[in-house]
Amino acid sequence: MAEGLFNYYAKKNKIDAVSLSAGIFAHGEKVSDNSLEAMKEMGIDISNHHPTQLTKDIVNKADIILTMTREHKEFLLQSGITSEKVFTISEYAGENKDISDPFGGSLEIYRQTAKEIEKQILLIKKKVENDEN
Repeated sequence: MAEGLFNYYAKKNKIDAVSLSAGIFAHGEKVSDNSLEAMKEMGIDISNHHPTQLTKDIVNKADIILTMTREHKEFLLQSGITSEKVFTISEYAGENKDISDPFGGSLEIYRQTAKEIEKQILLIKKKVENDEN
C-alpha cells in the first residue's frame, strides 16, 4: 500500500521519485484482497504488485529506505545498512510512531493503515516542498 500511495502522489504532483516496496519478511504470491480493496477505494490500483523480499541490490540502489516500524529500522541497521539512509516513515515525516502491519486484519484495519500511510506521505511531501523553498 505504501508503494502504491507514494507513487500515486509522486505522479499526481509531478515529483521525480519512485517507490519500491520490499519487505524484510515478504510473504505470499500476491497482494492481499484487503490491500487491493483499501487502495481501490482510494482510487489506486495495486493489482500488479507482488510482495518482494528486500535484497542487498535493492538497498544499494535506494536513495532512502523508509520502514513502517522502529523495529524494522533497527533490524536493517543491525544488518549493516548505513544509518544515514534508514528512517521510519513517520520519523522522516517529522513524527515518531510506528505503523502497524495490517496483515491478516479486517478491511477496516487495512483502511486505517492506508490512511495513516497516506498521512505520512503527505507530511513528507510538505516537508520536501518546504525544504526546496
